[in-house]
Amino acid sequence: MERRKQTRHPANFDVRLSFQEFQDIKFNVSNFSDDGIYIVADGHDLPNLGAVVQVQLDRPVSLELQAPVLDMVIRRVDIGGLGLQYLGESKS
Repeated sequence: MERRKQTRHPANFDVRLSFQEFQDIKFNVSNFSDDGIYIVADGHDLPNLGAVVQVQLDRPVSLELQAPVLDMVIRRVDIGGLGLQYLGESKS
């Protein structure tokens, strides 16, 4: 039985993740919801469950603007990747 409050939607776009020694690593998002995203690990070493990371869409919004940087917390770690939950406001 699914315990989710939000519906997951399939996705295929890239984000950059930063966390202490993990700086600006590119990951693919495989699904998203109103609460968060799931990123594919691709064999990278990953931060631990509960870590707060910074995530940014890996493409400029326009020539003058970059996508906002979002704080997210790692809520799930499995063999395929990470489940990340949004935390508050962006740091654009």
